[in-house]
Amino acid sequence: MKVRRVSGFSLTELVVAMAVAMILMAVALPAFLRAYHSYQLNNAATQVADIVRLTRYEAIRLNKTVNCVIRPDATDPTMTYASMTDVNGIR
Repeated sequence: MKVRRVSGFSLTELVVAMAVAMILMAVALPAFLRAYHSYQLNNAATQVADIVRLTRYEAIRLNKTVNCVIRPDATDPTMTYASMTDVNGIR
């Protein structure tokens, strides 16, 4: 009678593999968070630049002074919006 060996992972091998994975995640997580915060900052700067550019174009189109008020969006903290009015409060 031939004994058939069952292959698989032992509990020790599984724990070692999980420990290695956790160490790799611990090393990679700060770099990932730094990249994500950098992305958020660049995105916010791009939004503000676009809003100011749009306000300028609107002032040129209307041939009037246009005020730009930039406020954070209460529903989405990563977004901003702007309200534009000319000096007479029309818009």
